[in-house]
Amino acid sequence: MTVVASQLANPPPLTDPTAAGARRQELLQTSEYATAAAKGDAEKVDELAKLWRVEHGLPATPQPAVNTDDVFQQMNARALHEVETRADMLRADGLTDAQVNEVLNGRPMPAAERRWHEQELTRLKRDSAWVQKYFAGDVEARRQMRTHTAALTLPIGTLEEIKAWESAHPVPAK
Repeated sequence: MTVVASQLANPPPLTDPTAAGARRQELLQTSEYATAAAKGDAEKVDELAKLWRVEHGLPATPQPAVNTDDVFQQMNARALHEVETRADMLRADGLTDAQVNEVLNGRPMPAAERRWHEQELTRLKRDSAWVQKYFAGDVEARRQMRTHTAALTLPIGTLEEIKAWESAHPVPAK
């Protein structure tokens, strides 16, 4: 593909969420651009808003809702995108599909299991070597943190509640 002068002066809008996010970060790292945007430069604020929308799976320009069905459809699309993003993050942290299902659907856990996660998280936070690894971006330390914090978002339940939840939320087939 040949790049023409007009594309250099006015590049086509980004449609890839990852590329839009990278471009937005690149612009924000440019001090003159970030300063102008912070001072309210309408062109720069508009460009950042468009990039943010594309990065988050939305159209570059807001689409007006035509009717109530459109509003609900847009809400559902955003909610689905958020769930898929969280599921991808949990899988990247090493959780199995069954564990991802439990976290996303709020499987109750026994009180003893919750206490164990709390104790493990407290123990890790008190370990200065682990904390250093965590803040240095160590993949395993970050996985441990996200696994324990994900578990702590789950409600506490009785054995009967857990069995009822498992009956109502079978592990999705691949």
